[in-house]
Amino acid sequence: MSSLLEKIPISIVLNDKAALLGAAHYARYKLTVERPTFSSTASHMYELENLSLNKENK
Repeated sequence: MSSLLEKIPISIVLNDKAALLGAAHYARYKLTVERPTFSSTASHMYELENLSLNKENK
């Protein structure tokens, strides 16, 4: 078993801000890659506006 364990690489993270940097990287990715396009945002706003107008007319 020791020969198998000797082949497994082990890394030690010495940067105490590694978790914070990882969270910041993930947040930036979510904001830039998965940001809705203008057209989908505009159509969603249009649907909400029409929904509120329909409620007022009833």
